[in-house]
Amino acid sequence: IAYYCDTEGGSSGSPVLSRATNRVVALHHFGGCPNSGVRADILAAKLRGLV
Repeated sequence: IAYYCDTEGGSSGSPVLSRATNRVVALHHFGGCPNSGVRADILAAKLRGLV
C-alpha cells in the first residue's frame, strides 16, 4: 500500500491508520515518496498460519 505522509527515520514497523476509520490498514516499512507499507489483511493472514 502506498501513501503520502511524512515519516521520521526509524518509523518502520509503525501502524498506518485509515483517515476514514482510524483502523490499522498497514505496517509501515519504507519511507520515500510515496511511503509504503504491508497491508494489514495480508499480515493477519500470514500470522494466522504461524499461531
